[in-house]
Amino acid sequence: MQQWTRAPATFANVMLVAIAAGGCSPGTPMPREIGQSRPVHTTEEPIPDASTDGQVDAGPADAAAGNEDTLAPESASVCPEGMVLAQGAYCPEVEHTCLGYLDPPGRYHEYRCGEYAPARCAGPRESMKFCIDAREYTPPNQSLPAHFVSFRDAKRICGGLGKRLCLESEWNFACEGEQMLPYPYGSKREASICNADHTDLRGKDGGIRDQRAPSGAHQGCVSPFGVYDMAGNLEEFVERDDAPGEPAMKGAWWLPGRNHCRARQTFHNEVYKGVETGFRCCADVVDESVAPEERPLPDMPNTERSPVRTIGCINFRTARGADGGEVDCYPYRCRNGRCLTRCKSMADCAGAQRPQDIAKEGWPLECLDECVPMHPDKVNP
Repeated sequence: MQQWTRAPATFANVMLVAIAAGGCSPGTPMPREIGQSRPVHTTEEPIPDASTDGQVDAGPADAAAGNEDTLAPESASVCPEGMVLAQGAYCPEVEHTCLGYLDPPGRYHEYRCGEYAPARCAGPRESMKFCIDAREYTPPNQSLPAHFVSFRDAKRICGGLGKRLCLESEWNFACEGEQMLPYPYGSKREASICNADHTDLRGKDGGIRDQRAPSGAHQGCVSPFGVYDMAGNLEEFVERDDAPGEPAMKGAWWLPGRNHCRARQTFHNEVYKGVETGFRCCADVVDESVAPEERPLPDMPNTERSPVRTIGCINFRTARGADGGEVDCYPYRCRNGRCLTRCKSMADCAGAQRPQDIAKEGWPLECLDECVPMHPDKVNP
């Protein structure tokens, strides 16, 4: 087999810098080989993390939005804005064979593969159809995707947007397509296509340098379904299929990681957050056979909103339904006899708005065109 090589100490030294600056424990299990005629869907991705003090930093000003016109027409009709449709036959058990590794013999030799042979599906396929964010979650009016986000944060934010955090199998399929690609862009690793393989990891303060890029800025780093940055940039939280409610991290970040669509990292728990952690959301496909006014409203945190017609406000967050029942307007307020569906200011959002109200009313809200849970870095109880 052909062997790709680099300077003998380069990769090992980079990984040691990442561990020293980020704090991955010495007891972290080392990578298991991907491929060589073995399924890779259970492969662990023990990439060194970059944990700091745990603040959520959504990054400075907006660029990630604005390319929605590149989305497939079908996505626009059945998926919420900014999401693409992933539909087809998913293979739960994939076998990949690496034709040659990039790094010299040693601890990390079988870590990054230069090129894979065509994939083989080792079992029956499953039909999938869902919507997924085309780009990593980027707060409104900001250019960089949110980081310092935990699994809990990601689930809460997706829920606040009427979406949900992706399952690992959904993320896999959106990354690899029906072709079962090892990398979102193909079978041969290309260091310059995605925001990955950086070796200058340490900042002046000794910690990991923030080298995020606006999601979608690397135009070639796109999957068969049109999903950007599924290799590198930020390591994204998903919910595990094999352990519901527990997190896995996918895609690696900007260091020289595996970046394989099936690789995952499960070392961290649901509250871990670091400079490298991010996410994107998924959603169910819109049922076009149901009229828009009859479709259920998206699930929101701590609420059982109903699409029934309202005839008046009972209080600031509760409306009276035409059927005589009560309708909880949360996260919006009831105004002029109906539940608002958009906000122009915080006054349009219901529920807790002060940090001291958290225990009594729930997580504070903020108005970002929609009423969404406030980022933890803005909450100081």
